[in-house]
Amino acid sequence: RILAAFSLPNSFLFVTELSLRDTPINDSDLRHIHHLPRLATLLMDNTSISNEGSNPMINDDAVPAIILLSKLTFISLHDTGILMSGLRRLACVVNASTRIIEIEIPSACEDYIRDLDKKYDTDPRPPLITVPEACARLSVLSLQRNLAAHKARNPVIIATGSKAEMAERLEIILETRRMDLLVRAMMLGTQDSVAEDTGNY
Repeated sequence: RILAAFSLPNSFLFVTELSLRDTPINDSDLRHIHHLPRLATLLMDNTSISNEGSNPMINDDAVPAIILLSKLTFISLHDTGILMSGLRRLACVVNASTRIIEIEIPSACEDYIRDLDKKYDTDPRPPLITVPEACARLSVLSLQRNLAAHKARNPVIIATGSKAEMAERLEIILETRRMDLLVRAMMLGTQDSVAEDTGNY
């Protein structure tokens, strides 16, 4: 395969942009390019092996290779099979390294991010909390109050149960919120301080 050429020792060290558009690939092919030291732009839309347009073969398993591209500043994942779980992992690493990456994400993920306020309360205000690690310290009434606020946005959320059940449920919601806000910040090309909020206990 043509991408195997990028694995040659001491080759392509000065490549800064790589377009794989209209090139049928899967996630294992990325092992040939993850070491390129200066790669800043990577285009992976329209890389389907079939004629379906989207490429489910580029999925969350491709994220570790993408993470290794430390100079990356723009990536197009528009027609890939990468899910929110993969984008959350990528966004966490990008945020931790204080990098800013301009990114185009799959349309299903765009729709999810656009509708965040229907998933949970995206901007909880005191006395509601934003820090997942604080859930275990809340009283039953506080847990119910927090879960009720998220349930108001998403009726599927259950706001009752034992203290342990409610604490676990709230922690999952807040951790998801934290990572989703990082994905949204990555889409906008900003660093989202809300996702690192330690103020609302």
